Amino acid sequence: KYFVNVGTALIPTAITLSTPGQYIFTVNSDLTAAVGSNILLGAGVDPCNVWWRVPTQATLNGATFVGNVVSNAAVVLGSGARLTGRALTTDAGAVTLAGTNSIGGCSAVVPADAPPPAGCPVIGITPTVLPNGEVGVAYNQQILGNSGTAPYVYTTNASFLPAGLTLSATGSLSGTPTSAAPQTFTVRATDALLCFAERQYTMVFGNAIPVPTLPQGVVIVLALGLMALGYYRLRRQSHPFGG
Repeated sequence: KYFVNVGTALIPTAITLSTPGQYIFTVNSDLTAAVGSNILLGAGVDPCNVWWRVPTQATLNGATFVGNVVSNAAVVLGSGARLTGRALTTDAGAVTLAGTNSIGGCSAVVPADAPPPAGCPVIGITPTVLPNGEVGVAYNQQILGNSGTAPYVYTTNASFLPAGLTLSATGSLSGTPTSAAPQTFTVRATDALLCFAERQYTMVFGNAIPVPTLPQGVVIVLALGLMALGYYRLRRQSHPFGG
């Protein structure tokens, strides 16, 4: 494996990956491939084993770019740019094409039960138990990964989440529960080196205790009674010798 951790990445001309293996580039800011730049591969290098982890925007203007680009914000391809790999984002619909682009070559689906890559640390996920909530009351809980390489991306099967809740890619479980039925779901935390861990949660939402209210007719009768009582007291004060 070859790991590279850099800040803002600018590829002005060409990069050659000469030796077969798995390449993981972790960028701390934007990734930009200039117009005319190329990613060149040596004999036996598989473009599907090249990963670019970008927390902000990836802009690919080069004639050839290889690998799987994983961005927290957007992947933008300039006019005529070609990507041999995949453009993946945590925001749906954030891949933008300028025209005469091509993307493909690494579309194999990784099984959900596939183990983490070899050499990964044991990643933890907190909290170990999620606090329960109440139906109709806004809920917000942050899920955090640890012991890996930040940033983390959090995923789950949305169909198993409690009704009314969503899980963001940054680990925020939020929304307003609409059902009290117990729900069990699994959250996966994947770090910048594609190492991951999973934790199963079960949540139960109680029904909020309603605030008691009186029928409108009773409220009117009580109001009239209080008005009458006040009038009677004023009358007694104005006739101090009255019976």
